[in-house]
Amino acid sequence: MKKIDWVWGISSFACLAASFVLCRFVFFAVHGMGAWPLYLAIAALVVLLVSALRRKRAVTVITVIGYAGGFVLGAIFQSDSVDPGGGRTNNLWIIWTVAFLICMVIGFAADLVFFKKAR
Repeated sequence: MKKIDWVWGISSFACLAASFVLCRFVFFAVHGMGAWPLYLAIAALVVLLVSALRRKRAVTVITVIGYAGGFVLGAIFQSDSVDPGGGRTNNLWIIWTVAFLICMVIGFAADLVFFKKAR
C-alpha cells in the first residue's frame, strides 16, 4: 500500500473514533442509547477496514460522514411517542441507521462508478 493510502485509512479511523466518542458519550443526553452507537461504529469499522484494504476512498469517506451525519439527522428529526403498552419510544435510532446505510450504499455506488471510469 502507498503512503497516501495509509494516510486516508488512519484519518478515516480517527474521524470515526471522534464521531463515536461524540455521539456515544458527549451527546448521550440527546439519545440515551448505550449500545446502539457502538453497534453502528462496529459496522462502520468493518466497512472502513474492507474499503481501506481494497483502496476504495469514496466508501471510506462517506461511511464516516454517514455515521456522524446520520446522528445529526436523527437528532433533528426524532420524535417521541408511546407504544400500545404505555412505554415511551423514540425514532432517533431508526433515522440514524437508515441515513447511515443510505450513505454506505452511496459510497459503494460512487466507488463502482469510479472503478468503471478508471477502466
